[in-house]
Amino acid sequence: MKLTQTLILTLITNLLFSQAGNLDLTFGDEGKMITSFEQLSAEANAIGYQSDGKIILTGIGISASNEDIIAVRYLPNGQLDTNFGVDGRFILSISNFRDRCYDIVVDTNENIFMTGYTANANFEFKGFIIKLNMDGDIDSTFAQNGIWISETPNTREDFREILLQSDGKILIAGKTEIIGQPTSSLVIRLNSDGTIDNDFGENGIANSIVPDGYNPKFAKLNSKEEIITGGFLLDNSTNIILIKFNQQGEIDLSFGVNGVMVDNTILDEFANSIAIQNDDKIIVGTGITNISGRDFGMVRFNQNGSLDTNFGSNGRVSTDFSLTSNTAHSVILQEDGKIILGGFLGTTPNHDYAIARYDTLGNLDVTFGNDGKVITDFELDDLMFASTIQSDGKLLCAGTSKTSDGFSSFSIARYLTQIETSTFDIIGNLNQLKVFPNPSDGNFSLSFELEISTSASISLFNSSGNLIQKIINNKKLIKGLNTIDINLKKKFGNGLFIMKIKTDEGSFYKKLIIER
Repeated sequence: MKLTQTLILTLITNLLFSQAGNLDLTFGDEGKMITSFEQLSAEANAIGYQSDGKIILTGIGISASNEDIIAVRYLPNGQLDTNFGVDGRFILSISNFRDRCYDIVVDTNENIFMTGYTANANFEFKGFIIKLNMDGDIDSTFAQNGIWISETPNTREDFREILLQSDGKILIAGKTEIIGQPTSSLVIRLNSDGTIDNDFGENGIANSIVPDGYNPKFAKLNSKEEIITGGFLLDNSTNIILIKFNQQGEIDLSFGVNGVMVDNTILDEFANSIAIQNDDKIIVGTGITNISGRDFGMVRFNQNGSLDTNFGSNGRVSTDFSLTSNTAHSVILQEDGKIILGGFLGTTPNHDYAIARYDTLGNLDVTFGNDGKVITDFELDDLMFASTIQSDGKLLCAGTSKTSDGFSSFSIARYLTQIETSTFDIIGNLNQLKVFPNPSDGNFSLSFELEISTSASISLFNSSGNLIQKIINNKKLIKGLNTIDINLKKKFGNGLFIMKIKTDEGSFYKKLIIER
């Protein structure tokens, strides 16, 4: 009977360990990676994904007197791609003062485009686009030696998102300000060679006057390649604002009020991201301020900018992770229409990545993580700002992890989005690994043979795939038979656990049952 129970529990573990929302342990270091830049504090803002599975993370590098455009590229397994930039890292300074990169996009030819703004010592802010080839080198055939910089006179610009049309033309969206004049939402379109497309808007520029306090955050193309852009208005209250332009760069007067929709709710909603459904309904991800801090939020709008009252509760969704600040910074859609909000929770200096998944009506998807929610701790002050879905359906989330002295590095994690009945592709190696006794009271011995001497790390995970203890870290093991005695902490109690032994030659996994 006990053997039967053990077999059943082992089968259940196979499913639980690979359930949707678990870290993908084949990526990076147990599903996560942290990448630092020498003498630069790194803040990540956007993720680019190439067709060969390589991943580009980009953002801002901050030193005492300067801000630079920075990026790293990872191989599909999460390790740094040393063929990109210098040892996997790319650093560029345009103004030698303040250069901020906020978004990245990769075209069908694997060319890489990044946008943001550059400012000089006179605080003249101008939008830019940089084009890199697939190897991470600046493409000198684009614009002026690979970099386009806005030449609109007497303006202060802030660009946040870059989009590619199906014909290869390039859009960037943000805002522009002229002292003494109203603020404008701004979209500029370039031809594929980096020249202004004068057939768009007025001399390549589309703009619409918006209220003061406008903070641009996002832009997306719908199925007709119309442009939905916006962010939030910061005034006595904080409200969502959306602006819609047609393909020609003209304001769409049928949307909202004369092309501008301001969601005048009594709630304080910091709109940070946008997703467009296949039916062109618009989902805005927000942080909702309340008396205990801030919650994850979503609002869905119809194509004309009206509130979709069939979504959530009268068009809105609010999710609390804990009674503290929970801020959603990214919203993305899976192919099946499920919605993923990503951001962070906690207070400085103890933030963690936070993710929630919902069905198409805005209900939490209880098949994902813990009743629809996932929390990931890099053991630093961890803030997530960007996410994307890979072509294989796996979820990438990225942001910034800070040490206690405030120095920050890029951080990235990969998650499973569906149940996988086969836990790992190296399951045949389990015959080489023996754990005894198993079940045990937490004291057991691990025995395996190595063909060569190697370094090894042993980690213990719970049945949800979360790391709970590093047993040994980078210990030198001898060729031949190795036996390691392990005593697990009593605080873990009874249950099912997964042990991973990672060596230079590969990784091995074993299920453990603790019965104290």
